[in-house]
Amino acid sequence: GWDGGDCNEPIPIQVFPGCSVLEPFRIGNGFCDGTPPYFTEECNWDGGDCIPEGYPDCHVPYPEGISDGICFDWSPYNTSACGFDGGDCIAASANLTCSVPHPEYIGNGICDDYFPYNTQECAFDGGDCPIPQEVEGLPGCVVSYPEKLGNGDCDSRLPYNSPECNRDNGNCKQMEGYPYCYVDSPRWIGDGVCDDYTPYNTPECGYDVGDCSPLDRVCDLTGNSSMLTSSS
Repeated sequence: GWDGGDCNEPIPIQVFPGCSVLEPFRIGNGFCDGTPPYFTEECNWDGGDCIPEGYPDCHVPYPEGISDGICFDWSPYNTSACGFDGGDCIAASANLTCSVPHPEYIGNGICDDYFPYNTQECAFDGGDCPIPQEVEGLPGCVVSYPEKLGNGDCDSRLPYNSPECNRDNGNCKQMEGYPYCYVDSPRWIGDGVCDDYTPYNTPECGYDVGDCSPLDRVCDLTGNSSMLTSSS
């Protein structure tokens, strides 16, 4: 009875099947009505009023908060779909701990598209890299360049060479006998030459299948390595 007759019956919106509201003129009027029934998928998020410009998959009740210089550090604002609050939270991330082997790589105009440079802590390589997005069909696979996935060339570093990204969507091949070792050039494994970087010189790949010794170097996921020294 719509409040015993006090309220009018919702009016269906023809351009949005399944969308019925009391005041159709509020749909698509340039002002975001950030509550249901206007702020619903059926009503296309208030006829698009609640979709910030430039972020078609971002639906927020207060679109003015996107790119306003203040980090709204909560969902749905600080998400990849909303550009991490339109970049506001990327700037804020500069205050977090960014630890990299080569600080001069940060913000040098070249995207170092791998961990730890292309991370939120490092403001996505100081703005050099596009904001990573989750890849459709690969839940949990968040990369800056989805076109790299499955292109025939193995990007052997994280996040591409990860289970979430299906090992660069099939580009990286498993080394026989090492179920967690995925590399771009299996012929380099066990060839007598130590490939002293990730993923070759790792426990998963048997330290380049014996070519490298874990006692010679300590390697981390960045591919950075440091010599161990011994005293005589």
